[in-house]
Amino acid sequence: MMLFCDCVNLNSSFITPAALEIIGRLGSLYEIEITIARDFHKWQPNLKEVNLYSFWLLQRNELQNGELPANKTAFMAEYMNVLA
Repeated sequence: MMLFCDCVNLNSSFITPAALEIIGRLGSLYEIEITIARDFHKWQPNLKEVNLYSFWLLQRNELQNGELPANKTAFMAEYMNVLA
């Protein structure tokens, strides 16, 4: 949505259906990145607030090891590959 707001001052001839499609896709990508970053940094070693990182750890039977640098690195690498 912020990307659309930033486009308000653009010349209307630049805002084509193709440009809107690109802006929408970028917005979706940013939303995913923000969710991943928020969930990763908010994670707690319990299931009071399950988020994407918790789910990822549970799928690997590693919830108790969420603080390990190897798990954090693997999580970020996997989701960066998804976004690539």
